[in-house]
Amino acid sequence: MNSTIAYLGCEPYAPSIPSTKHPFLEELIQQFRLQDQQGIYQHWSNEELLQSLVFGLNDSDPSLTQLGILAFYQAICKEVEKETGKLLETFINYTHKGFGSVVICCGYLLVMTESFPQQNPIAFHSLDSLILKAEEVICYALRRIAKFF
Repeated sequence: MNSTIAYLGCEPYAPSIPSTKHPFLEELIQQFRLQDQQGIYQHWSNEELLQSLVFGLNDSDPSLTQLGILAFYQAICKEVEKETGKLLETFINYTHKGFGSVVICCGYLLVMTESFPQQNPIAFHSLDSLILKAEEVICYALRRIAKFF
């Protein structure tokens, strides 16, 4: 295990590290950029992309909401893949009405499944709450994979 990254040891996030320098946020930004295939948000700064996930800022743009959901869960998968060396797959169902779910698999193992409500499916109150949520999911995924592989 790489002990330099807090969540991979499944320890709670320590806010003493500036949240914008957290390894998960770096991966999240990279996923935002990779998933923005039409280049709509290419002129946005990294801070603007991250702030779009903060509660209430992405209400008016459903494509940004969908991109945020995809980038968030893809970043989680990439961080787990880095730690385990196992390939993860993400399946996301997002309807035009805002309901949706995500399923993450590792081979035949269902690592996690999550449903999200219609309003603000991926909105957080702060970057710290986004990091905490990501760490929860990553730790859960790491425990599940370690248990069955």
